Amino acid sequence: MQGLDFTVVAPYWDLLLIGAWWTAVLTVSAGAL
Repeated sequence: MQGLDFTVVAPYWDLLLIGAWWTAVLTVSAGAL
């Protein structure tokens, strides 16, 4: 990945990680039920 692309994506990276983390948590929780 080029530095410029990373600079553009960086501000949203945390939101993407949080979204993916919550998706995994909810999926596991739903599976546990």
